[in-house]
Amino acid sequence: MRTVSTQGRNAKAEDERVRKAYRPSEKHFSAPKGMIMKHNMFKYSKQRGFTLIELIMVIVILGILSAVALPRFVSLQGDARAAKLNAAYGAIRSAASIAKSAALTKAISCGSASGTSVVMEGTTINLAYCYPVALSGSNGIAEAANVSAGDGYTFTYTTAPNKLTVQVSGASTAATCSFSYSESTAADAAPTMVAPVITGC
Repeated sequence: MRTVSTQGRNAKAEDERVRKAYRPSEKHFSAPKGMIMKHNMFKYSKQRGFTLIELIMVIVILGILSAVALPRFVSLQGDARAAKLNAAYGAIRSAASIAKSAALTKAISCGSASGTSVVMEGTTINLAYCYPVALSGSNGIAEAANVSAGDGYTFTYTTAPNKLTVQVSGASTAATCSFSYSESTAADAAPTMVAPVITGC
């Protein structure tokens, strides 16, 4: 029988020990950055994307939402313009009453169509039979009510009788998103105000 000497066995064991000492273990092995990036790219490339059915479902849902939400959004804009018109109507109506009260307080004669005035918030307002004249500026009813074109209103002045039509800028149909103020034509007669029409707002 062939035997291995003790010296040979010791040399072989020493060689094995040296190889293990210089061989990096998996526990402490750190892969180069390039290998990590390639590994990540490979991992991401295996992720599943959207299927055609899923994309179609998303498009259908977005279509339904836009069909339902868009008309409501447009309706809200119309409601906002209508509310704005009603606010101007209330302001002008109140300003006319305040001007009349101020005229009576100052004992101003209400039998004249011109030549009289009152001061409202530091502004002189011209009167016709103790009520503000139908003007958008130049000391008329719009200025008395503090309603101006800068607030998003459009004014149209006509004569015989003197009338101021107030519309909201941006309305779908301006003629049906308006109201009018016709100045007084007789002593102690109130001005004629046509209630707001909001169907075209």
